[in-house]
Amino acid sequence: MDMHSINIIRFKLRHLQSEYLRRQRCSAAAPYIHGAILDLGCDAADLLRYITNKSEYTGVDIRKEAVDAMNINFPESSFYCVDICRNDQLINRIQSRFDTIVLLATIEHLQEPIVTLNQCYKMLKDGGTLIVTTPTSKGDKMMQFVQSRVWFMSQGESPHLRTYNERDLRQLFQQCGFSVELYKRFVFGLNQLIIGSMKA
Repeated sequence: MDMHSINIIRFKLRHLQSEYLRRQRCSAAAPYIHGAILDLGCDAADLLRYITNKSEYTGVDIRKEAVDAMNINFPESSFYCVDICRNDQLINRIQSRFDTIVLLATIEHLQEPIVTLNQCYKMLKDGGTLIVTTPTSKGDKMMQFVQSRVWFMSQGESPHLRTYNERDLRQLFQQCGFSVELYKRFVFGLNQLIIGSMKA
């Protein structure tokens, strides 16, 4: 088998892995989503598959090409190109409040997660929900091994700046004013989900 064929196989395998993980994250979060939704780090807007009223969905991504494509593919929803790590960028650009804010496999890429979660708190309606998924340390190490040894990390993919354990996530939520309602692991303990609500 020549190198070109091997590279095609690697690409297809990696696509299957990414697609599987995206579906698992969306499936884990979907039962807790309600009302108007803000999806931070929306990428290809996979969460839309799980939402009935697509007009209540707003997606945000830092990559302009992704946002432009989503605005064309899903005209009934709203998409914005925003750096969610810059203080008040979200609030100034999207002057709405939401019932659910979601960060699926996003927080591990953020340099200033506190800045982002503080903005989330301000943008939630009373009784609103914050949903975060992120790999566990074990899941992150396994993903790095597979990507580097088997089919390589895709060009341009941003690295994980850090990993979180349950205690880290709980402390971060509490520091930003959220009460933790649920924490659980999924995909054989390789990923984790935490849900918070605004403190009364």
